[in-house]
Amino acid sequence: MAILLLLVPIAGGLLIRASRACPANSRMPLVVALGSYLVTTFLGALLTGLFGVDFLDIEGYGLDLSVALDVGTAKYWLLLFAPWIGIAGVIAATSPSGLGDAARRPGVPPGHVRGPVSMAHTLLVFGLLAAYCVMRLRASGNLDVASTWRSNRGDFESLMFVRDSVTRAMGTLGCGLIYTALPCLSFVALFEASRLRSRAWAAAFLGCAGTCVFLSLASAQKSLVMLYVGILGVGVAELGWIRVRTLFAVLGGMVVLLTLLQSYFIEDWDYRQSVLLMLLRVSTSFPYYASLYPRTIPYQGIDIGLHILGMAPSPRDNLDVFNSMYPGVRWLQGSVAAPAHMRAYSQGGVAYAMLVSVGIGFAVAMVMRLRARARSAIGFAFYLQSLVTLYYLSQIAPLDTLLTSYGMLYALFGLGPLWLLESTRAPATRLAIDPRNPNSARRASAWTTESEPQTRRIARRAIEPARTRSNTNRPRVRTAS
Repeated sequence: MAILLLLVPIAGGLLIRASRACPANSRMPLVVALGSYLVTTFLGALLTGLFGVDFLDIEGYGLDLSVALDVGTAKYWLLLFAPWIGIAGVIAATSPSGLGDAARRPGVPPGHVRGPVSMAHTLLVFGLLAAYCVMRLRASGNLDVASTWRSNRGDFESLMFVRDSVTRAMGTLGCGLIYTALPCLSFVALFEASRLRSRAWAAAFLGCAGTCVFLSLASAQKSLVMLYVGILGVGVAELGWIRVRTLFAVLGGMVVLLTLLQSYFIEDWDYRQSVLLMLLRVSTSFPYYASLYPRTIPYQGIDIGLHILGMAPSPRDNLDVFNSMYPGVRWLQGSVAAPAHMRAYSQGGVAYAMLVSVGIGFAVAMVMRLRARARSAIGFAFYLQSLVTLYYLSQIAPLDTLLTSYGMLYALFGLGPLWLLESTRAPATRLAIDPRNPNSARRASAWTTESEPQTRRIARRAIEPARTRSNTNRPRVRTAS
C-alpha cells in the first residue's frame, strides 16, 4: 500500500503537467489514450487491488481465482500505473519543446486548407471495398444479418461460433477492410460534409456509416459498432459541432447501446451489468498477467514480428492466460484482451512493460503532431484512425495495432487508393477565400488547429472589404490650405 500512496501523486502530477503543456485543442490524443486505459483496465484493476481478488468474479463468470496471487503487491501497482507515468511523463517532457512544438504551432489560416476530395473517387473506392466484403459474406452464408441474429437470440455461445466462422471465412484482408479501411473512408465523407455543409456529402456519409454498421453486425461484432459510434462522436467534436464535454453524453449513449445489444442475447441484462462489463472486460486479465508471469509461465521473449515471416512462433500469452482464467471452457479456444504494456510484460518483464509505456507516450505525441498538420479530408481520416489505434493499445499488443486486421496497415487499403485517384486530378488546390462570399471563409474554417475565437477573427478579417484595409493603410498626406 505504501507504493500506491507514492505512485498516486507522481502519476497525478505528471498528468497535470502534461495537460498544461498541451494546447486545449490538441489534447484529444492524450484523452483517448489515457481515457481508454482508465475505463477498460485501470478502474477495474484498482478496485480489484483494493478489495481483493474476489471482486474479479463479482458477476459469477466462473473465473479460477486460485492463480491470481499477486494482487496488491508492489509489482502489481507499478504495472497498473505504468501507462500513466510513461504516457503523461513523455508528454510533459516533450511539450512545448521537441515533439510538442508541432502541437503548439499556430494553425494554418483557413485560406490554406486543402481543397475537397472528389465524392466520385471516395464512393468508388468505398463501393469496391464494400462489394468485396459483401461477396465474401454471401459466399460464407452470413449476409442475412437479421436471420443470423434472430436465430441466435438468447444463445451467446452460438453467437461466438458465428463470429469465429465469419472471421475464418473473411480472412485477415476481409476483416481488415471491415474493421479499418471502410470506416476510414466514412471519416473522409464526414469531414467534407462538415466543411462544405453539403447535403450530398451528408448523404454520402450516412450511406457509408450505415454500411460500416451493417458489415460489423454481419460479422457478429457488437464492440465494433460501439467503437465506431464513439470515434464518430470524437470526430464530430474535433470538427467543432459539439463540445468535448458532450462526449460524456456519447459515452452514456454507448452504455445504452451496449445494454440493448447484450439484452438481445442474454436475458435479464441491465445497465449495471453493462457498466461492469466495460470496467471488467479487459481489467479481469490484469491480475492474471501479473501473477502468471514468470511464476507459472516463463517470459516468452520479446516479439519483433518474426512470426509474421514464419521465423518464430506467434505469441500466445492471450491464449494461455485465457486457459488459466477459464479452465472449464473447452468448447471454443478463447483469448483475453490486455493492455499493450501487459502484453509486453509477458514477453520481457517489468522493465520492458515500462519501456513500451514510454513508447506509447511518444506515439501519443506523434498523433498530436499529426493533428496539427492534418489539413485535408484524408489527413483528418488518418488522424481519427490514429485515435482508434491509441484506443486499441489499451487492449492489444503494439505490433497488432499496426499489422493485424485492427491495425493501421489496413487504413492504407482505403485511404491509399483514394490518395492515388486524387493525385491524378489537377495539382492540389487551396480553399481560397473570396472576399465577396462569406460562405467560403466559413467552409474553410471548419477544420483548423486554431481555437474557435481565433478562427472566427481570421474569417472576419478575410471577408472585410478590400477598400477598407487599403484606406486604413494609406499614408496620410497633408495638403496646403
